[in-house]
Amino acid sequence: MEGYVYRLEPGDVKPGKAYLFDAEQHNPRTQLELFKEQPEMVEFLRTASHGQVMLSMFRETFPQLPEGTTLLLDEPEMALSVSNQRRILKMLLELVDVKKFRIVCATHSPVLIESPETYVINLDRHVNRNILPEDQGIEGASTIQ
Repeated sequence: MEGYVYRLEPGDVKPGKAYLFDAEQHNPRTQLELFKEQPEMVEFLRTASHGQVMLSMFRETFPQLPEGTTLLLDEPEMALSVSNQRRILKMLLELVDVKKFRIVCATHSPVLIESPETYVINLDRHVNRNILPEDQGIEGASTIQ
């Protein structure tokens, strides 16, 4: 996009495979046939809330992905309470620290957006900025006039 400069700074991370997770399309509750050999899983999916199912995916599925994975998430907070949004943020940050994941989220969640560890590109205001304490300034800010 004109007026913006994006660059990959991999640091000591060797980029691996990329996985796209769309909470709506990858909802296992709508794909019970995949678990026909696991009756306990089918029962869990039938009785658990949507939020519980999403949390189990974050806790069980994502950590199984290979180190260096790029994880693309579309509204991962969908159907989650604020406390559970904080829980998935903690899980995602752990994947970044422990397994060197790169994570890109499309989100409306203030919990995810306002976390000091996140880098935000606000497409509504055409602002590319880090969320930092005000006394530290803003890095990478640019606006289109």
